[in-house]
Amino acid sequence: MSELEDLLLSELSKDTDIPLVDNEPLITVLETAKAKSVEIAESLEVAKETGASIDANRLEYTKVA
Repeated sequence: MSELEDLLLSELSKDTDIPLVDNEPLITVLETAKAKSVEIAESLEVAKETGASIDANRLEYTKVA
């Protein structure tokens, strides 16, 4: 993710006469960053569900012990 941030900052800091909406490299970086962000959000949701499942199972074993 750090690489994407660096690339995004690099593209934004370039001095060009091209409007932002026509800057293809910038748009590509933004699309990649968005896709990565969605992927991370999905992974966090799975981790949250897994953590809840682990906690529930742990409580079941605590009753036995």
